[in-house]
Amino acid sequence: MLWNNAEISKYFSEETCHILDYDCEYAKNIEDTEKFPEFKNKTFRFFNTDTSMTTGHFKMGDVETGAVMNLTVLEY
Repeated sequence: MLWNNAEISKYFSEETCHILDYDCEYAKNIEDTEKFPEFKNKTFRFFNTDTSMTTGHFKMGDVETGAVMNLTVLEY
């Protein structure tokens, strides 16, 4: 999704972009079975704990352009 953004793709490319810093934690509401009833199933929980369920930030830099951006990952 990042590389489809016209403004970002001017300064960053997938081949030359690097993660400079990051801080991510699993979302606190991940155990909320009222909001996510599928989490009552242990098999589902095992296979569906990934970065889409995190909150935090990434600091990314591009080697060719020297551009730097902060990407904030919000809890859903």
